[in-house]
Amino acid sequence: MAYHVRIDHITQGPDGHEIKADRFNVNSEDFLRIYVEAELPSNMVPKGEYYEMINGIPGTKVELDEPKLVDDQYQFFVLHYLLSHKSEYIFRFADDLSNPKFKDQWEVITI
Repeated sequence: MAYHVRIDHITQGPDGHEIKADRFNVNSEDFLRIYVEAELPSNMVPKGEYYEMINGIPGTKVELDEPKLVDDQYQFFVLHYLLSHKSEYIFRFADDLSNPKFKDQWEVITI
């Protein structure tokens, strides 16, 4: 298989009660999990970050903690109080966020 990083899906809800979520209708008051598929050189683990878009301009980048491996996918976790109500975010995942060779990103909108 070729090297890659690909966002697969997102879920919301407390531990043990996750449900799949639509990335354009994320509840800002709930926990968010983003599942990323990756096959990288030397068994590297993908890195993640996000930033809020303010009037079309990226705000401060926030690095995500190291992911947990769940069923061959990397699970990135965002606490419920970190995302603002009715906001737009860009979530990026890559082998190296400063100089990515393999990457994916999604727009996420909160309600």
